[in-house]
Amino acid sequence: MSRSGRSKSKYLNINIDDVHPETGNYIADCGGDMERGVFKYLLKLIEEFPKIKITLFVTPNWIDKPNDPLLIKLIKKVLGLKYTNEWKDEPFRLDKHIEWCEWLNELVRRGNVEVAVHGLHHHRDSDPHSAEFLDLPFEECKSRLLQAESIFEISGLRYVKGFRPPGWGISEGLFKALRELGYIFVSLDEKACKLNLPRYEISEFKGLVNIPQNWDIKRGSVEEAFKILEKGNILSIKGHIQDRYGRDKLYNGLTKESYENIRNLLIKIEEEGINVRYAKMEEIAYDFRGERHEGMHD
Repeated sequence: MSRSGRSKSKYLNINIDDVHPETGNYIADCGGDMERGVFKYLLKLIEEFPKIKITLFVTPNWIDKPNDPLLIKLIKKVLGLKYTNEWKDEPFRLDKHIEWCEWLNELVRRGNVEVAVHGLHHHRDSDPHSAEFLDLPFEECKSRLLQAESIFEISGLRYVKGFRPPGWGISEGLFKALRELGYIFVSLDEKACKLNLPRYEISEFKGLVNIPQNWDIKRGSVEEAFKILEKGNILSIKGHIQDRYGRDKLYNGLTKESYENIRNLLIKIEEEGINVRYAKMEEIAYDFRGERHEGMHD
């Protein structure tokens, strides 16, 4: 049930999925190349629009590899082999990339960026291969969340108690684990998760604040964004850190095209004098709940 009537604020947040320390020396730059890579687009936006707030959904131990061609997958399946791919030896575990974590912490300290949790591995051993928490029971969900938090803490990367499920894989056990571990918000796609949730409103869902995604960084239009702000109280600008990960096409990654699209939208919002509050997701969740802001974990 929505409780958006508690606040007349209209929020704007930019949120990016799949952030981890992988560089272009592997399959793709997923943030690991820092200001030399796709992160430069976010830094340029912050420089031009100093009030914007960005939520980065970071996977603390990314092991997921792209799909094989369909024929190879079918052959593996017939032979009884595991047909999802994963990185061996945990090359992107955060505590193996302390310099990267310190660099990201500096962005957090400046106030424009927050880090939230995007699973543990972003991987499962069956299709859909990225939907890590799909149908997992409570104890397994809790174990993975605790492992994720431990890696954040060992690496020193500051994070907030917010969660977006990798590959939109969810279960009742996941939400129970999130509640038990003190998470305040989730960010769900109502269609992908097959849930009846407001698309344009912040809402209460299973004891957590749900902050939806509703505007695509590459395909969204200014007109669509204005309609979203007319209908509801949150413009949630969603994208991925990469446009393509091997064979897996994401279509809404950080590119020059998506950067220009976001930039054009923010200019139009300023020109039209639309009253929005730029906010990180944790701020939005605490505002919604009317609770004291507890801050980050490190």
